[in-house]
Amino acid sequence: MGHNGPGVHAGGVEEAGELATAIVIGAGMVGLATAWHLQERGVEVTVIDRDGVAAGSSWGNAGYLAPAKTLPLADPSVWTYGPRALIDADAALHVPLRVDPGLWGFLARFVAHGTMRAWHRAMAALARLGIRPAIRNRTPIAV
Repeated sequence: MGHNGPGVHAGGVEEAGELATAIVIGAGMVGLATAWHLQERGVEVTVIDRDGVAAGSSWGNAGYLAPAKTLPLADPSVWTYGPRALIDADAALHVPLRVDPGLWGFLARFVAHGTMRAWHRAMAALARLGIRPAIRNRTPIAV
């Protein structure tokens, strides 16, 4: 039986007569799935989140994880969508404006990779992983 962490085996709680406990940091999609998984195995779980359920990354993704619908972020549309999303407080990509040379350097490098060449390179890498994203308005690559 494989060991999945302190006090927990794949089949249930290890401690005899003692309830195993865990704290999960983050009440997003991954944190809540982890908490549920642990509870199903008899672990008493406390979930802690700074802002509330699905208020971070899961909010921007609507709590939706779908590897089959993954598209490379290195896409030419980043040149038009990206700048608008950065200043839109309701956008998933929103970044509060501040003086941060590291952040702005990262964003400049990120946008510079928004080319069709980079997009095709990323698609080829996803294909090697067996991920076949839903493609619209792009020339399919040979797999």
